[in-house]
Amino acid sequence: MKASAFLILLGGCYLSHPPGQDAGPVDAAIDVLGGCPAYTSISMGTSHLCAVDETADVVCEGSNEWGQVGRPEGSGQEGVVPGLEDVAQIVSGERHTCARKNDGSVWCWGFNAMGQIGDGTMGTGWRSVRYSPAQVLGLDDAVHLISGDSYMVATLSSGEYVWWG
Repeated sequence: MKASAFLILLGGCYLSHPPGQDAGPVDAAIDVLGGCPAYTSISMGTSHLCAVDETADVVCEGSNEWGQVGRPEGSGQEGVVPGLEDVAQIVSGERHTCARKNDGSVWCWGFNAMGQIGDGTMGTGWRSVRYSPAQVLGLDDAVHLISGDSYMVATLSSGEYVWWG
């Protein structure tokens, strides 16, 4: 079935699938409506959306119940993720988010019950929440990220893969 449009609100801007494309993963460039900034990477989790803007900052909005939008608890559910700059790629799992910076380092935040943040910790319930980005240990040469519900995979510059969570 073809969808006429798939709209997402991010920071007051609407993002849309190209006309006539199936409502699903986007293989082509995303049309930006309403004079929005250019996003270089966009990712959706179960109840949140994050994007890398033209200044290489990460902007997220949606539910922050598990810290997945990277904002300090009680600071709202929309805005730039503090402490991150020079970001090349953003990926989201069910309740966590990770960013690959241009230097190859990877930073993650959100729910961490399965170790998907990659900082060597895990927890249960609220003890597993990271409201701000934590650097993934031992990873400084990532060239691409893929996320599952509660795990992450990074392609390294050597062509090898590492996973956590």
